[in-house]
Amino acid sequence: MLECMSVTTIRVPTELRERVRWHASREHVSQATVLERALDLLDRESFFAQLRRDVAGSPESAVDVHERDLWLSGPMLAAEE
Repeated sequence: MLECMSVTTIRVPTELRERVRWHASREHVSQATVLERALDLLDRESFFAQLRRDVAGSPESAVDVHERDLWLSGPMLAAEE
């Protein structure tokens, strides 16, 4: 996760700061880790949104659609184990 880094200050609304603090306290991690996890989730969401747009814009067979739907819903990995 986070390694040695420089420190910076960002301005956020008080409510947002309190949400970050709450999650950090609940998970027993730093506020930086909470922000990193949130950004990781956003990166993943953006990746899959782009993937869905790319797939939707390409010609595909019924088999391709089925396989894509399995990957996006997650059970394909569990079935292979």
